[in-house]
Amino acid sequence: MCALTHARTHTHTHTHTHTHTHTHTHTHTLMDRANVISDRGSSNDYISAGDNGGESDDIIASDIRCSNDITVGDNGSENDNIVVSDNGSESDDIVASDNRSSKDIIVFDNGSESDNIVASDNGSESDDIVIGDNGRDNIDVGDKGKGILFFGY
Repeated sequence: MCALTHARTHTHTHTHTHTHTHTHTHTHTLMDRANVISDRGSSNDYISAGDNGGESDDIIASDIRCSNDITVGDNGSENDNIVVSDNGSESDDIVASDNRSSKDIIVFDNGSESDNIVASDNGSESDDIVIGDNGRDNIDVGDKGKGILFFGY
């Protein structure tokens, strides 16, 4: 068992014109594994649950009141985050899964005004699939790896 603390910064840009950058620090109880479970209201902390072999990915379980991302799983990619839910923040994304590509897959965002919501991305490296947003953003349904959005509202 080794304990280490490190800070990592990563940036990703979506083709639907929004970019966000976040920096965070984790204290690891196992080598390259984050095992922090919950955070109740701090403005800067992340909550990690696990990481399945990625070198620089974080997996965050829940963050109740702060404005940071909440990530659940990462299936082997090196740079992607996988976020499940964010209750009430204004600028965070919510990602469900990313199996092969280097982009995020976002499922839903409750009450955000500027976030996109993506449902799935089948192997594409740069295309996002957007499903719904309760604010003002576009809603797209599918992307089969060719950069084509089938539905837009």
